[in-house]
Amino acid sequence: MFKGLFRNFGLAFFDNFIEQLNELVHEKITKKQESSHRVAAQLVAGMICGSKNWTLEMLNELWEKLTPFLTEVCNNLNSEVLSHWNACFFYIIVNKDPRRMFRVIHFLCTLINAKSTLNTFNESARWHLIRNLDKFHWRIPSVWCEVYKHIAELLDHSSLSVRTRIAYVLALSMSHDVTFFNNQSTRQPNINIFLDTISERLNQAIEICERLPINLISDQILETDLETQKAFNFIETVVLTNSDIFYYSQQPIKNGIIRLFPFLCEIKSIAGCDENFKTRLTASRQCVGISYLNLSFLNTFVQQLSQINKDPRRMFRVIHFLCTLINTKSTSNTFNESARWCLIRNLDEFHWRIPSVWCEVYKHIAELLDHSSLSVRTRIAYVLALSMSHDVTLLDGQSTRQPNINVFLDTIFERLNQAIEICERSPINLISDQILETDLETQKAFNFIETVVMTNFYIFDSSQQPIKNGIIRLFPFVC
Repeated sequence: MFKGLFRNFGLAFFDNFIEQLNELVHEKITKKQESSHRVAAQLVAGMICGSKNWTLEMLNELWEKLTPFLTEVCNNLNSEVLSHWNACFFYIIVNKDPRRMFRVIHFLCTLINAKSTLNTFNESARWHLIRNLDKFHWRIPSVWCEVYKHIAELLDHSSLSVRTRIAYVLALSMSHDVTFFNNQSTRQPNINIFLDTISERLNQAIEICERLPINLISDQILETDLETQKAFNFIETVVLTNSDIFYYSQQPIKNGIIRLFPFLCEIKSIAGCDENFKTRLTASRQCVGISYLNLSFLNTFVQQLSQINKDPRRMFRVIHFLCTLINTKSTSNTFNESARWCLIRNLDEFHWRIPSVWCEVYKHIAELLDHSSLSVRTRIAYVLALSMSHDVTLLDGQSTRQPNINVFLDTIFERLNQAIEICERSPINLISDQILETDLETQKAFNFIETVVMTNFYIFDSSQQPIKNGIIRLFPFVC
């Protein structure tokens, strides 16, 4: 009705309706406020839809008076009337050409550019209205770029409801960064550039949250530690955005989204006890896994997976657990002892990038080189060989760890010399299993020598840099 009225009569009744609009939105009786706002929202939608074929002068007069009115309404929304004004903008925008809706778009841009307020409901409602821009899809690239610019500052907002709305709008914006057949994006800068900045901030946020143990990331801690709270909020918003973009987008997979995947795997270690957050995080990772990936995206995804498996910064909790196995006191159960070192050998995947861990290996493995069990000594020799092989000398001549392998080998020489002297006290033909069982000192010496020989063999078998000064100095003892 209102649309037909303004389409046929233009501005003839406009002043009368503006007065009525002001009376409706300033209704004092509480019971009538919701119905008054519903009528006002329908009237505004009718005005704007009916002005489709007006002249430029008529449109200027309409929006000159309508803009301050809508600004006042948007600044004073409540939970009862928000749905009516959201429906108003929906009916104004849906199935419209953005070139004919530039004044509506301009008004919604003022909401995007508006300064953030302390009133969390108003802030949430503002972004709830902005999401109606989704109806224009990819045809308003400059507006979506404005969204990036202003939304980046609010990703760590203290209110969950605000962050949820922001994540939804950001996901919509990302979903409309469409790549055409000529490989050109609809906007500059495109989504991948924005996601690069997100990745940097996400990495910093994860580092901040990792300063606290998992069981300490609770509501009480977050309330007192503002830096950790903001970091956790930022991480949560990124996870929300990632899940929303797969839910709403027709082109969800982009290089930037794939490059975020390692962070989604790393975030799991700081999810704490928030089950909802863990569920969303799992769903986000699964979405990447079940998406269609063309060859270029698949290559990128494989590269990211290799980073997850090999980057020690993303596996520090696993490394910490394996370090506890290294530091665990030796037990009399030979199978458990052998299994422990079998698990520890998986540290080899990190190569030379965990020098402090390999130094821990030296410290604790030295006591076990004369262990009574051959299976345990075999595992220990293999781990020790891996540790030695990853003592890499860089281009500047510096070792990757201090103390380096040669210092450790000096202590091995002393013990090896003593072990040889002990074994030489008995004739060769008397060094048998029976003698070794009764002579504990000779048994330990023989076990030590055997472990050193196995280590020497393994280091040549597994190392890319087998020859070191210490290994060469070991040669006379091997003879």
